[in-house]
Amino acid sequence: MDALRRAEEKKGSPPYVLEIEREWSSMIPMLAGFFLMMGLQELQKNDECLSDINNERWSLRPELQSTKENPTDFMLFSDRFAQVFPTYELDDMCRIRPGPDTPRVNFTDLKELLLSKDLSRNEELSWVSPMSLRFLDGQDIIG
Repeated sequence: MDALRRAEEKKGSPPYVLEIEREWSSMIPMLAGFFLMMGLQELQKNDECLSDINNERWSLRPELQSTKENPTDFMLFSDRFAQVFPTYELDDMCRIRPGPDTPRVNFTDLKELLLSKDLSRNEELSWVSPMSLRFLDGQDIIG
């Protein structure tokens, strides 16, 4: 966090990862970038720093946090997660889990639909797209 703070003070604006790396003295230079990204992402996951949408620029300055009154590129992890995945929740291990409003699908119904040779049922798959994630509804699929 000190390297991020020093880089931000030196630049006067949110620094890129390489600018943070210059401020961080590592005993193992080849691994410095890797460890730095891991550290920044851990800080982000804990909502201890802000980042832009591509995780390229980072900041510790709370005044840069995006709000309705002051929209910026910088958000806390929890704010960005809520914006991108509004119906999902994170569990204690930061795994994405369905929230109460998350669309779900029954495995048996989906399997039956996918194995069906009846082309008139294709409309039932209209919800399928890269941005339409669905969890199974929790029905036992083993027994």
